[in-house]
Amino acid sequence: MFLSTLLVALGRILNFRLFKCMRFKYIILLIFLVAEVANSQTTLIRSSDDANFRSGLELFDQAKYGHARILFEKYIAQNEQSNKRIDAEYYVAYSALNLFHADAEKLFKDFIAKYPYHSKASSAYYDLGTFYYNNKKYDKAIEYLKQVNFSQLSPEQAVEAKFRLGYSYFTQKDFANAGVLFNEIKMSDHKYTYASAYYAAYIEYKNGDYEAALADLKKAENSEAYKPLVPLMIVNVYYKKGDYDKLLEYAEDVLKKNEKVSGADEIFLLTAEAYFKKEDFKKAADYFKKYATESKSKLNEEIQFRLAFSEYKTGLYKEAANDFKVIAASKDSLGQASSYYLGVSYIKLDNKPFALAAFDQSRKGTFSKRFREEALFSYAKLNFDLEKYTEALPTLKEYIKVYPNGVHEQEVHELLSESFLLSNNYSEAITYIEGLKSKSARISAAYQNVTLSKGIEHFNNGKYTEALAMFDKSLEYPLEKDLVASALYWKGETFSVLKEYDNAINAYAQVFPKASSESQVHLNSRYGIGYAYYNTKQFEKAMPHFKEYVAETKNSQSKQNYFDALLRLADLYFVTKKYDEAIKNYDEVVTQKGADIDYAYFQKGVVLGLDNRSAEAIQSFDVVIKKYASSLYFDDALFQKAELELENSNYNGASEGFSSIINLKSGSPFVPYAHLKRAIAYSNLQRHNDAVNDYKIILNTYPGHPVAQNALLGLQESLASAGRAEEMSTILTKYKELNPKSEALVNIEFENAKTLYSDQKYKPASEALVEYITAYPESPNRNDAHYYLAESYFKIKDTSLAATNFRVVLEDKTSSFYNKSVQRLAEIKFANGAYQSSKDYYLLLAQTARNKKERYSAWTGLMDNYNALAQQDSVVFYANEILNSGGATPDAESKSLLYLGKFAYNNKDFDKALDYFVNAVNGAKDANAAEASFLIADIQYKQGKHKQSLETLYNLNNEYPTHDKWLGKSFLLIAENFVALNEMFQAKATLNSIIEKSPHKESVEKAKVRLEELNKG
Repeated sequence: MFLSTLLVALGRILNFRLFKCMRFKYIILLIFLVAEVANSQTTLIRSSDDANFRSGLELFDQAKYGHARILFEKYIAQNEQSNKRIDAEYYVAYSALNLFHADAEKLFKDFIAKYPYHSKASSAYYDLGTFYYNNKKYDKAIEYLKQVNFSQLSPEQAVEAKFRLGYSYFTQKDFANAGVLFNEIKMSDHKYTYASAYYAAYIEYKNGDYEAALADLKKAENSEAYKPLVPLMIVNVYYKKGDYDKLLEYAEDVLKKNEKVSGADEIFLLTAEAYFKKEDFKKAADYFKKYATESKSKLNEEIQFRLAFSEYKTGLYKEAANDFKVIAASKDSLGQASSYYLGVSYIKLDNKPFALAAFDQSRKGTFSKRFREEALFSYAKLNFDLEKYTEALPTLKEYIKVYPNGVHEQEVHELLSESFLLSNNYSEAITYIEGLKSKSARISAAYQNVTLSKGIEHFNNGKYTEALAMFDKSLEYPLEKDLVASALYWKGETFSVLKEYDNAINAYAQVFPKASSESQVHLNSRYGIGYAYYNTKQFEKAMPHFKEYVAETKNSQSKQNYFDALLRLADLYFVTKKYDEAIKNYDEVVTQKGADIDYAYFQKGVVLGLDNRSAEAIQSFDVVIKKYASSLYFDDALFQKAELELENSNYNGASEGFSSIINLKSGSPFVPYAHLKRAIAYSNLQRHNDAVNDYKIILNTYPGHPVAQNALLGLQESLASAGRAEEMSTILTKYKELNPKSEALVNIEFENAKTLYSDQKYKPASEALVEYITAYPESPNRNDAHYYLAESYFKIKDTSLAATNFRVVLEDKTSSFYNKSVQRLAEIKFANGAYQSSKDYYLLLAQTARNKKERYSAWTGLMDNYNALAQQDSVVFYANEILNSGGATPDAESKSLLYLGKFAYNNKDFDKALDYFVNAVNGAKDANAAEASFLIADIQYKQGKHKQSLETLYNLNNEYPTHDKWLGKSFLLIAENFVALNEMFQAKATLNSIIEKSPHKESVEKAKVRLEELNKG
């Protein structure tokens, strides 16, 4: 029976080991049970109470804790005095624990409280702590494991309990207690040796005890389980020590072995960081990239920055730019630094427009003074380099204000001086430079240039005294020879306008030794000095200059003044009575179909007439009359031809010619003379009554005209010849009323009012002119007074009263202000949206134009009105008239090209539109060219040529900095091009720039909407 019982007990041991890996305490328990069995009576073993305990133990060994608990509880209830009752209570608590029963912990606590000195009390703490440890409830595990009496456990259990307690402390970051346990455990050889060494190393690492950490890690490395974990820890230790050489040696050795290593991505990162610290940026970049590949996650901003900086330092500017722009928009110190280096990278890639946005972003940062200063300077200088001087100026000023002793101070002063010059802000440039304590050579050169430019500006504005002062200032700094020559040339031009021709000749003459004969300023001076001699009637001296100018420009592509000089040369031959040479030069203009060919025909006729070649002269005049009906010399030709007929006693032909002027050109200044000459022709034809009518027309219509006196004499003779001499007395009385002998006071008052007008004192001038017109309603100056009054009202923006007075001027078609008044009325009507009326006035101006300027003004106005009236065919007609007539003013030509381009653009004929727009841009730099430039970029955008579109828009910003409307539109289109190119940083930066800086409200609102869309997207 004993053997049988022993076998049962041994079997139970084996089963327990099989299922539970029975611990030492159970072995003791079973031995005790075997001994009991050997000495007890068989009848007791088989008792019902003992069976419950045995069966419970069997179920317990099989981990069937639910049934086991029931049997143990039955046993306890039936055996209050049994020695096995304590064991049964323990098994109940243990079963409850493994069943996760709510009362498990209480059962253990009760057991410990009830049997504090029992051997199973320590086992209870151990088991309870182990349970919580296994379930990762480390705070509870600590609570019980720290109460274990390790001496009552087996050595194996004691080590295990200490490790679990140490690890639980470790998880709760109680490294002090954890370290004590790990350091104790790692000293002996068991299954927790390497784990303890590893965790001890970690704690030593955290505490900065790197040598101890390295020693423990080397020990842990001997474990296959911890070998993959150790390299990352060792690399971290070397990194913390700052021992980058050993780190790199160790890390690269580990990585070369290609063994499975935990945290390889982190090793790549730390290797990259070590190379970065050692400023080996090429290898740093390589390892940062390996880290990015290995980690398969988005880099944080700091690592992203170091990767980008490493690429930047090794000249990989394209890669650096791509990586910097990921974080450049961040509103922190990294963002400020990244946007700065992004800008420098773009500079290296020769992508200055992109660099501009990056520097702009960096200069706004407040985290680093160094980056802010450098970014501010770079932004300003880049704007200067891109010829965006209006953008450069405020930032250069800001630099001087914020960094008065900055590292770039001298260069900023130089750039600022030149920016004032190049942005046409001449006055501020002069004031700024003159206020500097010292001037570098570069600043002095800028001063030479800016004073010259300001002088030219004064000249163009009619401020000739101020212009001369500026030219003299420019000549005080004769650093650049070409600018010296230009200043002298413009002095000559100014003196010429002032009709101080001797001074002009002196200034022009000084140009010749300072400028090469091929230079434009040399040629222009030849042209200018020729006119100065011409105007002082020094014809022989004028002639060689015009000859040289003609010879030098004959084969030039640009013949802007060539034909004019050729005509002046012909005129010189004419006035010096070298008629054959004169005719030869006029014929040269005709042969080459040059500008003013109608003038050449007319003048040739005049010369032929003086050379007594009347028939040829009349033929030349006939060419003007028949081929150039719209010529400015049409009525001149009619008059000259009629005079030749009169001189040749062809009175019928003469009267017909003079009648043509009167009938066809009613507003011509020749009309009074034509009436006088026709009267003479009629007298010679014995048509005295017709002659009387012409004389009367002169006296009634033009009483103040110079021909009136001759008309009075002629009338007296014609009346006498017609037998109507008695009428003369009445006519003479009326004439005297219209021409009183004393007009001194009247003239003084009129001249006083005109002086107020000339001084631009328009309000007082208008009051004086109203007074004058009221006081002298019959004054011969009345028409002129109404014109000056109308202009005064126009200047003070009282367009209603201005229009009323301009219409009064139109009552006299012979008024010298007739066409000017017609043009003003057309402008007023257009501004008020009365396009039909405006069009009618411009049509009238086109008919009565006396010079090219008036004609082109009329055609341009007609284009504008027909465009407003949506009559595009008429727009195209007048645009072509302007372009085909030759010699159009630059603004008229650019507007014509713009309208023709827009017509093609609206019809989707982009190729044709581009031709027109490009020609417009190449002409005058005005609002028309700005719009044309924008439309070129818009076409390129529509065609998917985004880089070309951007280039065009950048040029637009440089060329037309004052045209806010087109600047605003251009920046919006720049942003859209960036979106199309997937350059979102640039797109958003551009939109922010519009919002912050643009004065064009419509563009700002559009930019806000678009930026919100991009941020959402």
